[in-house]
Amino acid sequence: MDQVFDGLTTVGVLGAGLTGMFVLVYVVSRRFAVGLAVVSFMAVSNWDIPIWPTLVYVGGLSVTVPDVFTAVFVLSALVRSPNVLSRLFSAYSLLLALLVLMLSYSLVVGISQFGLGTAVNEARAWISILGVSFWILTYPCAQQDLRAQFEKFLTLTGFGVAIVAVVHIGMYGLGNASSGVLNDNGITAIGGRPITAVQAMFISVAALLALSKWSRGLGNWHLGLFCVFGVFVLITQHRSVWVATLAGVVVIIGSIPVVRLVVLAWWACAIALVSYVAASLGGLVTIGSDLTASAQNSNTYNGRLYDWSVLIDRSIIQGIDTIMLGAPFGSGWNRIRPDGILLTYIPHNWYISSYLRVGVVGLVAFVAVLLIALVYTFIAARSRQEEVAIPLAILVYGWAYNVQWYLVPVLVFYLASAVMGKTSRVDRDAVIGGETGRLLRSSEHRYASQR
Repeated sequence: MDQVFDGLTTVGVLGAGLTGMFVLVYVVSRRFAVGLAVVSFMAVSNWDIPIWPTLVYVGGLSVTVPDVFTAVFVLSALVRSPNVLSRLFSAYSLLLALLVLMLSYSLVVGISQFGLGTAVNEARAWISILGVSFWILTYPCAQQDLRAQFEKFLTLTGFGVAIVAVVHIGMYGLGNASSGVLNDNGITAIGGRPITAVQAMFISVAALLALSKWSRGLGNWHLGLFCVFGVFVLITQHRSVWVATLAGVVVIIGSIPVVRLVVLAWWACAIALVSYVAASLGGLVTIGSDLTASAQNSNTYNGRLYDWSVLIDRSIIQGIDTIMLGAPFGSGWNRIRPDGILLTYIPHNWYISSYLRVGVVGLVAFVAVLLIALVYTFIAARSRQEEVAIPLAILVYGWAYNVQWYLVPVLVFYLASAVMGKTSRVDRDAVIGGETGRLLRSSEHRYASQR
């Protein structure tokens, strides 16, 4: 009797869960903001819930909350527009298709060699990236109302993560790159900094958006917002995020009028002076020492260089097939540190980890997809320099980390906006006619120069 009751309970829970998931699919497919809220939730909760518990086991696979969200995004995208690649021009669609093909090949071979659970568990990150990208691409990212929703999402997520940072600083102190809780193997189990690197990137993105808006004269309060977010980027002490943010700031500064550059320089000097006075009075001694410790700590990057070299050398030794097509999902990331400790986590580099699973062929397609879109973004950005600065910052961040699937929507939205904009112009010119199309483009350029 107890077994029957337990079985009915399990069926009831699964039924309720599936019902809730399909309700979420319906809402996300109809409301862009709801999908963005899911992404924001994943970002804000990352430090406190780095690994989600298993909800249920299905066919040897552990299903977690992020897996459910991935399924929601994929199903929502299918409901909205199953022919999403038709929004992109043909050559670009072929590159995307090649990249998906290489990932699928690696997954299929991995399942045949290592089993379903092992292969899929290792491929989760890529599957989630494809799922959420598919969802983003079903929207006309170049539309102004959609852009406004997206910018609000970025700013609110930046505030949400900043609040999390304040709470953690109040509870545990500021910390630095050398602090944290170590497990029995000497590996950092809980980071010593108040937020994770991907959370710091969300603040960085919000800062770059605010700086770009101020540079276009959309309100001086955006400069204050940039300063607030910039302080959080600094004190959370992720050096890779510092570099990524700097890359974005350089892009935006290149388009700022001289008068606004003077104002920006004045504010930078004022903030530096206030910080120096506060430090002299003893208020920021600890913060200063923490920032110095983080800036001077090269152990993390040295460890990453070692990981990259070991795994790439192993890939080359395994032969031309592995070099060109990659090792199948499920192969693992095992390497032994110089001190004898076994490391099993994925190497922290989006491009290298991608090469290790899709080979040179897949990596070339991957980089081509990113660079082509970035070039179109640069051409289409005009005065909106955040459209270049934010994707560039994320791509720089990808050199030191694997870009998490819930940060990918930010990258895809801005890149897709430029690529889809090109496609719509090409399609419109084909319908209207060559000469009329050229006249229309000429009028668009005149309008853009007056903005």
